[in-house]
Amino acid sequence: MKALIIANGTCETNLPDPALFDRVIAVDGGGKYAAQADIKPDIVIGDGDSLPQALQQKWRIQGIPFHTFPEEKDQTDLEIALLWAQEHGMTEGVVYGALGGRIDQSMANMLLLADERFAACQLTFIHQRTSIHCVRSVAVLHEAVGDKLSLLQAGEESPLVTIRGCQYSLEKMPLKHTTHGISNIVTASPARVIIHKGKLFVFHLPCMGKKRAGVP
Repeated sequence: MKALIIANGTCETNLPDPALFDRVIAVDGGGKYAAQADIKPDIVIGDGDSLPQALQQKWRIQGIPFHTFPEEKDQTDLEIALLWAQEHGMTEGVVYGALGGRIDQSMANMLLLADERFAACQLTFIHQRTSIHCVRSVAVLHEAVGDKLSLLQAGEESPLVTIRGCQYSLEKMPLKHTTHGISNIVTASPARVIIHKGKLFVFHLPCMGKKRAGVP
């Protein structure tokens, strides 16, 4: 099941066509972005503290289900939504609005992207023009020549990385909490990122005017 998940961070990018997804999930205040794009979610998940009451009432009248939690809880709304989606068969998730706004929330959500509980879900965060995912083994990247790639450590273990098809190639190089992996350039498509150990965040920024590869 492929899910479009709309959270309550910054969502400056146009949302994709919901018809390309099996399920659309609005995460609390992320429902505002869905409504602005004239997207009706299949479910709304969260504590309801940042979603206007008028919109909640409208969607409830339309029969949209709400999975509501107390405001005082041990998990963020996005974590709860990801767990719910996984329990209901999500194999791929594209998340808008996970980043931006409060920096603590953004950093916590980045940790969710690298969380091993979601390793089988093929999660991608979209923030402005950048797509972000976590690589744990081999990634074949079909980005266009000239696109930028940045790699950052995503777990406790120092990643050992090989990069091919980029301006700055690496061969089994450690990238432990360093900026060495920032702003590489794709020179051949597909490029490859091979993780010999550890895991990495991969940030993809397409050339101006080009569409992200693999994202609707």
